[in-house]
Amino acid sequence: MMKMPLRCLGISFTLDTNRINTRQKDAGMNQLERWEADGLILLNMPLTAAEEAIVAGARNRREKILSYVLTQTFILTGEDQNLIKRISNILFDGPPKNKNQMNDVVIVYSACKNPGILITEDGDSKRQPGGILGKRAQLKTLGISADFGDN
Repeated sequence: MMKMPLRCLGISFTLDTNRINTRQKDAGMNQLERWEADGLILLNMPLTAAEEAIVAGARNRREKILSYVLTQTFILTGEDQNLIKRISNILFDGPPKNKNQMNDVVIVYSACKNPGILITEDGDSKRQPGGILGKRAQLKTLGISADFGDN
């Protein structure tokens, strides 16, 4: 029997650097990747997150990253710059203090500009009580949804 192709549901997910599932051990990410392979959803990764991951990763991690749709979101207008400041104020109570914090701001900004849910493991834990997930409610006021890949 011929398998009927599935159709895209129009749902996209933006992956943070920490959601690369190279070893396929994350059940939630495995499900998202199956849905993408079946054509139901789109997984994308901001170029900032991809670059961050490639620097720290092994060859198989690089290949995994390159299997995603890589997005680059430009900060062109005063409105864009204002959104960057608002995101930074939510995440860090002011301007980013280092490159890692700036990367987080740009990744969240990319998720805002590319509709969908940001999938991350950044924050909302005993080790990291703030972070992106710890600021979910405040980010939601900007229209940004953030969650784990395994929920």
